[in-house]
Amino acid sequence: MRDKPGGWSAREPERPTQGPQAASIIGGKRGPEEQLAAVRQMMVDCEAERCRASTKLVLRFIALTAVRPNEVHGARWDELHDLDGKDPRWVIPSGRMKGDEDSKAEEDGDHIVPLSRQCWKQPGRSPGISR
Repeated sequence: MRDKPGGWSAREPERPTQGPQAASIIGGKRGPEEQLAAVRQMMVDCEAERCRASTKLVLRFIALTAVRPNEVHGARWDELHDLDGKDPRWVIPSGRMKGDEDSKAEEDGDHIVPLSRQCWKQPGRSPGISR
């Protein structure tokens, strides 16, 4: 490629490369039974770790809802609906979701996360959600 006036190259600057991807806990496991056993063992291992109770609670909440950590970090109480009813759910506004601007602007693009009894009904606790 030719150099632009002033000595600048016409090509894009190199983007930093990401480090090696973390190994999947279910990588190499055959079938859903082995994969489920690996996930269960990971949860047992997490519970056995020495860390703050709030950290364990959030890790459990992430595992039970399959949401990204940043979504949990930004969660607000007004996004949680029907917690004591038949259809407890967390409605994450599309603007907070990962994705392009077009998908974030969709009128009905909110992400609805069903909340199981196990993820919400933890004795006297709730994930670190801001008011």
